[in-house]
Amino acid sequence: MIDALYIAATGMRAEAAQIDAISNNMANLNTPAYKRQGVNFESLIYQTEKVGSVNGQLQSQGMGAAASQITRFYEQGDLKVSDDQMDIAISGKGFFEVELPSGSLAYTRVGNFKLDDNGFLVTENGYLLADRIQVSPDAIDINISESGVVSARLSDNSEETLGQISLAGFMAEQDLDVITGGLYGANEDSGSAYYSEPGEDGLGLVRQGYIEASNVDLVEEMLSLTMAQRAYEGSSQVIRAADEIMKINNSLRV
Repeated sequence: MIDALYIAATGMRAEAAQIDAISNNMANLNTPAYKRQGVNFESLIYQTEKVGSVNGQLQSQGMGAAASQITRFYEQGDLKVSDDQMDIAISGKGFFEVELPSGSLAYTRVGNFKLDDNGFLVTENGYLLADRIQVSPDAIDINISESGVVSARLSDNSEETLGQISLAGFMAEQDLDVITGGLYGANEDSGSAYYSEPGEDGLGLVRQGYIEASNVDLVEEMLSLTMAQRAYEGSSQVIRAADEIMKINNSLRV
């Protein structure tokens, strides 16, 4: 009975982690370029017991389950039209590379850019796009091609090429570190970033005037939440049943 209590408790902890992940997905349903997360489970160490006194048969008994890892799913969200020419979405694989205040590099798919005081393209949180695209103060219109070429129409109606937006890709993007606010960091598991112009080397194209939506499917998350809640309740009922049996055993008189 003691084993049953501990095994059921591990199940409750694992399902609680799953419920937390699903709840976080649902809370970010409308967050641009949010990537849904899921929980990987693993069986805890097995205990081998002798179940036959005659032939000495052995039986392995699982000792529960645990949430081993949070996984991000990087499939693309829907591209939604915006009214801002500074909004850029990636259609396909790849990330924008940005510079953090510390000088380190981070990667994001959130492309709602703006201009800082010096005319450089920065993220909504002020992180500088690593390609360092600077827009002239007398620019009256900005054009970004699908291949990432940025140009501007100036007040004298002339055209000026401002630079090239490159994309970063990873061999194992699912292993990127999650920083905050849609930012990700490279590590040994994800490998170093490789760079290419949009549309080359398996990377996607950029779409001006679009924002990538979250890839969370509300119906799927609600179904997963219901299943996780039922599994949690099932483990709690095992604890109650084991407790009742222990009470009965303790009340027996020899």
